[in-house]
Amino acid sequence: MNLHLKNILTGLLACSLLTGCVNELEDSSDSAQEDIIPSPEENSLCGPEHAVAFTAPSSGNSSTSIIRAADYGDGSHIEFIENGSVTQTGLLANTQTDYAVAGRGEYFYYMGRLGIDTFQKYYYTSPESGLYQTQNNLGYSIREAGQDNSPNATMIGFINNSTAILPRREENKAWVVNLDAQTESEFKICELDLSEYATTVISDGVTTTYPPHMTLVNINENYAAITMQRLEDYTPVESAYVAVFDLNTWQEIDTNPIEEGLKGIELNLKNIQGSSLSGNDLYLSSLLYSDNSGGIEKVSLENMTTTTINDESGYSSIAVSSNGNIYAISYEGWQNNGLYQIDGDTRSEIDNTSGSYLTTMTTNGNELWLGFGLSGENQPKIEVFNTINNIGTYTIDGLLRSPVGITFIEK
Repeated sequence: MNLHLKNILTGLLACSLLTGCVNELEDSSDSAQEDIIPSPEENSLCGPEHAVAFTAPSSGNSSTSIIRAADYGDGSHIEFIENGSVTQTGLLANTQTDYAVAGRGEYFYYMGRLGIDTFQKYYYTSPESGLYQTQNNLGYSIREAGQDNSPNATMIGFINNSTAILPRREENKAWVVNLDAQTESEFKICELDLSEYATTVISDGVTTTYPPHMTLVNINENYAAITMQRLEDYTPVESAYVAVFDLNTWQEIDTNPIEEGLKGIELNLKNIQGSSLSGNDLYLSSLLYSDNSGGIEKVSLENMTTTTINDESGYSSIAVSSNGNIYAISYEGWQNNGLYQIDGDTRSEIDNTSGSYLTTMTTNGNELWLGFGLSGENQPKIEVFNTINNIGTYTIDGLLRSPVGITFIEK
C-alpha cells in the first residue's frame, strides 16, 4: 500500500440484522490534543464532568479503500482496495459475520455484536494486529464484568477522535467509551440511561419487560441522538423514539416539555432501520411491517419535530451526500431492492437498479457508494456514483463476499 497517499478511504462491510441492523477511527495528529476522561466508577452515569468537544471527521478525496465483506453462513473478512482494485484480501477472516466496523483518522474499529461483544482497534498499515492488548487478542469487552447475556452493541458513533458512543440494543444503558484506552478498565467512560423507554407487556398473566432496543446513534456539535426501536420480541408495536442528549451537560433534553411522558421525540414510523445526519436534520428509514407504514422520516434536532417525507416503500438504508441529495434503498422483498433519490414525497430511480440485490449504501462527500450482494450469477461488487449528476464513475469488482456496510477513513 502507498503510505504517501494523502487520504485513506475505508469501506468496511458488516452484517446486519433484519429488524435491528445497523452500522468510525482516530487521527493520530489530533488525538493528543483531545481530552481523555479517566474511567469513573462502575455504572456511573454521564454528567458535565464527562463533556468533551465535538470534532467532525476530516474529509477529502481518497484513493485507497478498505472493504469488509460478509455472507450469512459463509463468514467474513476485510479487503483492501487501491484505485478501484483489490490489493489485500482475507484480512481478519472469521466464521462469524455479525460485526460493525467504522473508520476515523488512520484507524478502524471492529466491533462484535450479538453474542460476540468485543471491540478492537486497528491501524491501517497493520490491519492484522489489534491495538487493544487483551489475553484473547479480540480487544475490550462490551459486557459488564460477570455478564452472561449479550448487550449487542449495534453501532459506533464518534464525538471526536478519542470518544465514541455505543448503543447497546439488549440493555437499558448506552456506553460512552475512550478510544485511546490503554487498559480495559479505562475503556468505558460513563453511561447514558435509557431505561425510561423500556416496555412492559402483560400476556396471560406473565409480565415481560423489553429493553428500549437502541440501535442507532447520530452525533453533531450539539447533540447525541439515540434512536430506539422499542420492539416486543421482534415486532414493532410500541412507538419508536429518538432520545436527544446535550453534549455539554450529558443531560437528556425534554423535547416536548408541555406534555407529560417520555422526553424523547416520538416517531411516526416504527420499524426504523437506518439513519443519516445532515446538519440538524436526522433522516431515518423504516421497513414495512404489517400496518406500520414504511418510509423515510426527517427529525429536526433544531426544533425537535418530526415529519414523514416519503412513504412510497419500505426503505432499509438511507444516506445524504454533501450536496444535500437524499438516497434510500427500497425493500420490496428478499434480494429485491432499488436505489432511489428522494425529493420530498416523490422519488426517482438511480441507474435502473430496481430488482437488484442491494446490501448497503453510504456517501463520502459527493460520492455515493452502493453495495451489490452475491445473488445467482451476479457477483458481489461496489458501484460508485457522482451525486452531482447521479452517474456511475467506477466499479469495484472481485469481492469474495457481499458488501454489507461501508465506512471511510482518512490519513
